[in-house]
Amino acid sequence: MLIIFRILGEIRDNIGNQLKRVDLITKQDLQNVKRSFKIDMQEGVRNKDDATSVHLCIEELQKSEFNSVLLYKREGDILESFPLEENDFCLIIMSQYQQHMLVKYGNNIIAVDETHGLNNYDFKLTTLMVVDNFNEGFPGAFMFTNRKDTLIHQIFFEVIESKVGNKISPNTFMSDITRVFYQAWSSVMGVVPFQLYCTWHIDCAWRNNLNKIPNIEKRKEVYKTLKVLHQNIDETSFRKQLDNMIHFYLKMQIQKNFVILKNIITKIANCGLIVTINIAALTQICI
Repeated sequence: MLIIFRILGEIRDNIGNQLKRVDLITKQDLQNVKRSFKIDMQEGVRNKDDATSVHLCIEELQKSEFNSVLLYKREGDILESFPLEENDFCLIIMSQYQQHMLVKYGNNIIAVDETHGLNNYDFKLTTLMVVDNFNEGFPGAFMFTNRKDTLIHQIFFEVIESKVGNKISPNTFMSDITRVFYQAWSSVMGVVPFQLYCTWHIDCAWRNNLNKIPNIEKRKEVYKTLKVLHQNIDETSFRKQLDNMIHFYLKMQIQKNFVILKNIITKIANCGLIVTINIAALTQICI
């Protein structure tokens, strides 16, 4: 429907001094054309077959003045430049403005996020982000792929490095709770002083592990204490509070729950110092 209104708008904007039949086209006229020629006019859709539609969109982007397609591998294609399997799919996109923002703000904070369940093909969207001068996250590049290993993310970062012309050296690197992203980044761009886990993923991990505590009230109490620790940005005070928490809760547990709670708190302690970065709404957790 958006495309239909766009077509009508362009027609109205180009009406000259002499009225022509095309100037009187209505929404119903376009619907009739769509139905007669079996045209699918959904936003961004070039063909009813998804693979063909994506391919046509990519061809349009590749022919544009600034080619924002850094890498495009269809299922069945063989790339000599990268060791991908024949049935792999990979699409990496970075617009001209995204490149500008990545170069301008990439030396501060780099964040990598992976989104699942976007379609029926089990493709994942990986987004490389920076924090701009308004303390807001800004997407610097996107990758759609069926893979989720270190290799595919190394390729992601390699083509970005090639496009911008040099390595990006942030002070802080943030990602989901996995070593895949940072291992790939450090192998391409180099070591980063601070590696952080996203607070949302940490909170989810805490909730999942706390479900191992059968007593609901104790579970709530431990979670509340964790959130207090979460807001503590002083390292000395944090470590002291964490030691007191471990000692207190392990002392209170009966034998049946002792091992469960000990394992949960040990995993939490191994996350390291919890710090708060006052940049937008980003509250991070150090590795």
